[in-house]
Parts: sequence; C-alpha cells; structure tokens
Amino acid sequence: MVWFYGGGNEFGSATNPIYDGTNIARNQDVVVVTFNYRTNIFGFPLAPQLPITGQNLGYLDQRLVLDWIQRNIHAFGGDPKQTVMPQIHQLYPVPSVQYPNDHDGIDASARDYIFGCPISAVANDAARSTGQPIWRYVYNAYFPNQQPIPGLRAYHSSEIFEIFGTYSQHGATQQQIQLSNFMQTAWANFAKNPSGGPGWNTISSGTLGELGANEKIISNYDDADDDNPTTTVAVSNEQTLRSANI
Repeated sequence: MVWFYGGGNEFGSATNPIYDGTNIARNQDVVVVTFNYRTNIFGFPLAPQLPITGQNLGYLDQRLVLDWIQRNIHAFGGDPKQTVMPQIHQLYPVPSVQYPNDHDGIDASARDYIFGCPISAVANDAARSTGQPIWRYVYNAYFPNQQPIPGLRAYHSSEIFEIFGTYSQHGATQQQIQLSNFMQTAWANFAKNPSGGPGWNTISSGTLGELGANEKIISNYDDADDDNPTTTVAVSNEQTLRSANI
C-alpha cells in the first residue's frame, strides 16, 4: 500500500507521525510505503527558465518512487503485482490552474467542487469504464483525543488517524479502537483484492449511508447522484459499527 500525502502540492512530509504505517502493516499483514516528494516552488517551480517537461518535478518524484517500488518491493516481502495507492480524495494534489483563485466566487465554487463532486464523478466513471465496483464511504466520526479545537467534530483529514492507527492512545475510546480496526481491515482487504473490495455488500443507489449523524444509528446521506453503481459504506463512532446496506 503506497501513501501519497496531500497538501495541494504546497506542503507535506512522509515523516509526519500521523503517516506512520507500522500499526496497519502489523495488524493487516501488508507492506506500507510512505515517501517524500518535492512540493511548493521546489516541486512545481513554474519557472520560465525550465522546459515545460521540467515543471512538475513533484509528480516526477512520485513516478520514480512507483518505479522503485516495482523493482525492489519484493526485498521487503511485497508483491510488485499488487500495488495499491490510497489517497484521501479531498487531499489529492490538484493543479491550481484548474481552480483559479482570482475571484472569491470562483474560488468558493471550486472549493465546493473539490470537496464534493469529484469523488462521486470519478468513482462512477471508473466503475462504468472498468465494470468493477468502487468502494466509498462517508466518515462522520469524532473523538475528543483528536480534536484540535473543542467541538470541531469530524474535520478534513480526521479519518487519517484511524486509518493509520496513529490516534492518541491517551483517552482513546473502545469505539475509536474498533473504528480504526474496521477501517484498517477495509483498506487492507481492498489492497489485497480490489475486485472483492473490503467485504461490503454491493448496492446500486444514489444514497450513501451515514452512521452516527444526529444521534441516529443510520440516516440517509443524499449523494445527489441517482445513477450510482458504486458500493458505499459509512462509519462513525456513536453506534455499533456496521455496514450500511441501503
């Protein structure tokens, strides 16, 4: 499993303790690879002195890492034929020219699009073109021991702690531990067998299941997409963890 950290091409580092893959590798019998790539002016200089093919150095770093993994991962017990590259879609590095920020209105619209529409659109396009199910979920969990601001609840990137199992052990609840194990298992199962997915049932609906919202066990989360061939599951910490088959 290869982890590309987000940061919009502006910042980020694989040395961030949040991205320590030790826990998930130990629990799920997978090889986890994290790496650094150049960001900001060092990775995407947009310098007129450089040829157009030399502008996206950060992406070239990523490409070189994938090539290195294919050639060497067997030495670490990995299978070069089974390489999965997970990424939190909201954190995915997106070219700034695609979403200009010269007008507040355009910037706000682009931000809404980045955090919403692409996840559904990309998943559905992939499902249609490959004939394979795509696995998605709504994350709405929040825990006191990972709240940078009291009462913030679920926030952008907060699920990373549960995926890597790097949440603070101090004050961790039983639900948080169960949720982390649940998510790690789902991600690892997908990495081992993408077609089989994380072991969730397939549904054909534009409605996502959301657990724990408004103190309910399960409620509907409208994905605004009635032609959705993807599989979805929602997880939260307020009730018993289970898949949402709608």
